[in-house]
Amino acid sequence: MKPSPRFPHSLPAAALRVLLLVLLLALPVAPVLAAAPEPDAGSAAPTSGAPGLGQPGEPVALVVGYQPYFTSAWSALVMRGKRFHERYLPKGSTVEFEPALQGRKIAAAMQSGRMHLGYMGPVSALVAAARSEGQPGELRLVAVLGLGYDQCNVLLARVGGPATLKALQGSRLAAPRDSCADRFARELLRERSLSPATYLGQNIEQIANGLRAGRLDAAAVWEPVATRLEQEGVARRIGSGRELGQVDGGFLVMRAELLERRPDVAQAWLQAELDAQRFLADPANAEEIVRLALAQTAGFDDATLWNAFYAAAEADAQVPRMTLPFVFDEAARRLLADTMAYLHGAGQVPSDVLPPRALAVEPAQAVLRGRGLASPVGRVMPQPARAVGELPEGRVRITVREGGWGNANTRDIRDVLAAVARELQERIPGRPLAPIVVSHSRRSPISLYERGPRGEYQVQLTARDDRWAGYVYEFAHEFCHILGNYDRHPHFQGAGAHQWFEEALCEVSSLYTLQRFAVEWQVKPPSPRLQAYAQELQASADRFLAEKHRRLAPGQTLAAWYAENAQRLRGGAYDRDRNEVVATLLLPLFDENPELWEALGYLNLEAPGGSFEQYLRTWHDNAPPELRDSISYVMALFFGPGAGRRDAAPHIEFTVPYGLNSGPDGIARLLARLLEPALGAAIELANVPGASGNTGLTRLLATGDPANALAIIGGSTVWVWAGGTGTVEPRLFEVLGVVSTFESFLFAPADSPFRSLQDVLDFASKNPDRLRVASSGAGGRDELAIRALGAQGARLLNVPVSKHDERVAAVLDKRVELLFEEPGDVAELLEQGRLRPLAVLAARRDPAFPEVPAAQELGFDLRPFTSFRAVVANASMAPQRVRALRQELARVLQSPDWRDYCRHLLSCADPLTEEQTRTYLQRYYEAAKAYRAQLPR
Repeated sequence: MKPSPRFPHSLPAAALRVLLLVLLLALPVAPVLAAAPEPDAGSAAPTSGAPGLGQPGEPVALVVGYQPYFTSAWSALVMRGKRFHERYLPKGSTVEFEPALQGRKIAAAMQSGRMHLGYMGPVSALVAAARSEGQPGELRLVAVLGLGYDQCNVLLARVGGPATLKALQGSRLAAPRDSCADRFARELLRERSLSPATYLGQNIEQIANGLRAGRLDAAAVWEPVATRLEQEGVARRIGSGRELGQVDGGFLVMRAELLERRPDVAQAWLQAELDAQRFLADPANAEEIVRLALAQTAGFDDATLWNAFYAAAEADAQVPRMTLPFVFDEAARRLLADTMAYLHGAGQVPSDVLPPRALAVEPAQAVLRGRGLASPVGRVMPQPARAVGELPEGRVRITVREGGWGNANTRDIRDVLAAVARELQERIPGRPLAPIVVSHSRRSPISLYERGPRGEYQVQLTARDDRWAGYVYEFAHEFCHILGNYDRHPHFQGAGAHQWFEEALCEVSSLYTLQRFAVEWQVKPPSPRLQAYAQELQASADRFLAEKHRRLAPGQTLAAWYAENAQRLRGGAYDRDRNEVVATLLLPLFDENPELWEALGYLNLEAPGGSFEQYLRTWHDNAPPELRDSISYVMALFFGPGAGRRDAAPHIEFTVPYGLNSGPDGIARLLARLLEPALGAAIELANVPGASGNTGLTRLLATGDPANALAIIGGSTVWVWAGGTGTVEPRLFEVLGVVSTFESFLFAPADSPFRSLQDVLDFASKNPDRLRVASSGAGGRDELAIRALGAQGARLLNVPVSKHDERVAAVLDKRVELLFEEPGDVAELLEQGRLRPLAVLAARRDPAFPEVPAAQELGFDLRPFTSFRAVVANASMAPQRVRALRQELARVLQSPDWRDYCRHLLSCADPLTEEQTRTYLQRYYEAAKAYRAQLPR
């Protein structure tokens, strides 16, 4: 619950605590459950021995991660709402549900020991299970959730954007990185031979805002977000898993420790999960299921949630929206196999086969046998769609209940409250909200955690009679809590430690709205008779701001003040005097930077870290890029410049100047995953191919935040620079690490008549410019190698194809005869026998292909053509930041995960000293220039 100060008097903190205690005693327990912080709730958990397991038969304390914003995992939503687990767990057990926006956050919490069970999609579940095998935090898949074709596999295009899948060519596309939607998008693009101009790895909220603002053309997302964006009128559905015959779904994952130490608890949970899935499949429960979803999500109305779960296209009226297998049936196993193959190809897991211990099938089968049931345990069948109400227009419905308001009538009250909501909500464009029911209270203004029977917010105010400034002040405070996702608090351990900051923000909301309305009501009041109250609003705001306790000591900064008061703030959310100090200092910031109101909508989206700085970083990471500067400034006010964007690196943009599924793409994805924990930062990938890599590198050079921007660079790009093309050169970059070195090969299709390089040279000598070679670009290393081969009269025709997938497709489809490529980038095709290596374009044979001759054996000097891939930063990055990132990257490059990956790609680089790393790009550039100079024109 969220009490705010009683207007207009300033209650002492002790008095407010008394009021809260009275309120807690007077109301039923369920509606006002507060998330009281536990001792050391934010501290790092051990990697084994998760607390609370006990011995068989004893009570257990479980923490469960789930995704309420993913319909395939809604059995967890039902479990939390209906509490089926209480039927089966040992008496006295406790269960805490923690929501997350993406499954990889749940997987990380489970591996660290902070969670015991998790509901998540296949990519997160399989990566976690495969990579944790034999580790202290080993995870196992134990049951199947909902399976369907369009719960995660949904492709949306913005209105006015691509109308067909074919139109995705050259578009701006996004998907949440390392998610089932990411897998779907990549597989769809590969299957249809499509290449977007830009492919971004973004979170759901960033994608939604990008589609609304026209910054994205299309995105792969999951339900219910897909339906919400459609019903808002900003996107339309252009594809789903049905186009590929690709099933999506979710899995229940448990820590191996729980299965081994508490098999009784594992069985009890599976019994409850079976109840939840059967409840989910019963059409008689449809209304209640939507109400449960409303109570556990924010930003959705009942019609949107109904349609996301039940509505289907007319052609699919008799096809289940989802099946609920519970156990690992054929469809679930196919999903596992396909996902493992995809993850292995992307370098996410070491094998395309799931480790045998990662799948624990017997516990769920035993539960099903014991009940005498067969799989599937249920199906979610389509039901007629529902019309959407007012919410997509951006207006919230407010109902004011009669009673307690004195001589004020409810119509005037509603008009004032609606004006407050409009003032604040219009600053978060497209943000839908559930209805709000407002009633009078004699105790304290409050927003209840418990939603009403139809998912409505319940707000209580204490203002009465015609004291309109009181209504504005109190409701602006409570509405701020709603915009700031206050109802997520009960799901997060330790949320209360940072709740004071939200209270301060909502005091800002009250003061801001009073001042705005003091001006606005003089010319445009909610009703004519309220015009005379404009001066009262200004007088109220002035009185608050004049209070002495709101001021810092002369010369004191907020950072210094916070350092002195941090412990007191962490100890209680409702220390009004301290909260009002913060609010008064932040008010001018919100006046000057109105985008901060939009940023408020990204607060509390995920569980906070242990410290206040981590809490702010989580806010920063969840916000879209255009809002992060303002949040960074807020961080800098509390912690100094080092806590803002530049040095803390709460979010890093990692540009991949090559296409999807290319070698650099796989490298960047693995490096991002390995670096994120060490850097304490979310890493956002952006595929921006073109101009032999220079398009993406130009993006890096143009960044407004060089401390938090990285890119991959390849040797072929440096060869282009050496030819004098463009204005990009080595001095503009800092090399953080050389991550791979490799030789290139000349390949032909397996059924090609060319069996060796000599065959190619003989034919080309007689037929100059007849043999076409697909390469990565014009003027670069690839073309120069082709020119070098033609120096003795065997002229080959270079066909530049900048995108890896298109380049490989060109040779397989016989549109070109030969391919210039690195073996690691086509390893799968080599294993399948679809490509034949003719020669390694180097001085020596490659140990991995001892039977393939080197070009130098035939008299060609190709010694400088060894290539590389490196991670680079903008040269304006601060030196200390460069050193720190070099050290972390060097550590990652020696990790078993990376060494396994680079060995698979035949591209492991030898370790370099810092001096060798720093000068690598310049030395390579000079060698390339020297070689170019000796080649014949």
